[in-house]
Amino acid sequence: MTPTLPAIRKATFFTTCITVVGAIVAMRSPTPLVYLLPCCILYAGLVINTFPSVRLFSSLHPDRDTMQTMIDTALVVLYICIALTLGHPLRFAALDTCLFVMAMIKYIYLLPQAAHRDLLRRKIFVDGLGAISAAVAFVGCLLWRSDIMMWLWAAAFTATQIDIFILHPLYVFPINERRGTSSSPDDGRAPPKRS
Repeated sequence: MTPTLPAIRKATFFTTCITVVGAIVAMRSPTPLVYLLPCCILYAGLVINTFPSVRLFSSLHPDRDTMQTMIDTALVVLYICIALTLGHPLRFAALDTCLFVMAMIKYIYLLPQAAHRDLLRRKIFVDGLGAISAAVAFVGCLLWRSDIMMWLWAAAFTATQIDIFILHPLYVFPINERRGTSSSPDDGRAPPKRS
């Protein structure tokens, strides 16, 4: 199975929009670089993950699913709000936490309806780690120095991208599933009938 053309178009459009919004906000922000730059690094990481994520997982969505549409709308709003808080660590971390939690809800809802469940479970796990790291950053900004906390978070988030994109690629269908076979009975498809 490969990403569908509508999924690729959706990913391209959405990623372009949030990139433009984030770039405009960052360029016009009067916030000192010590606060703005780690926010921009984290936001860039979100954007870099967004295109392959939307392209891949949108291919698994049921058509005309009202709940998925509502969740996607909430995610769009959260992305825009995050872009508008670039340079404001506390609000940025709080909204990032909400974004990752909403993403988890999206894929947990999709899990019983779609194939590639192992891939979906890993995506839920990764988003869970993202939510935890954002929540820790929020508490750290609240109780400690927000500039140091944001830089530590940005460094940790950047390091995780090595695993997500290189060591254990997340945004690809497993090879055996791309060839139309499955190594697990838990792939969401009914077994073939015997004659």
